[in-house]
Amino acid sequence: KASRIVLTYKIEETVECTEAPFPNGSLFTESFQGTDEGVKYFKKQAMKLLASDVEGAKMREVMEGLKEMGPFKAVITTRTTKDATTGKEYTNINVRPIHDPA
Repeated sequence: KASRIVLTYKIEETVECTEAPFPNGSLFTESFQGTDEGVKYFKKQAMKLLASDVEGAKMREVMEGLKEMGPFKAVITTRTTKDATTGKEYTNINVRPIHDPA
């Protein structure tokens, strides 16, 4: 099985919500395949989270940067999809960081 990169997020506080909020302290994960394409998507998300270009950075540097970052504001959206074969429903979560202009 291919390796995976997993980011775990914790919701510290809900500031605004149009639907039922996630409880404070909730954890959820975002995972990326350990393939060249998966690493590309991971670095794209890391760039958004860190608000800096990580294009030439080594994976270790990117991971250290993510570990050191503190809380951040984000828009979190959810979408439910259904597997056409099994009928099983999945919740897809998208995290879009918002960085206050300096």
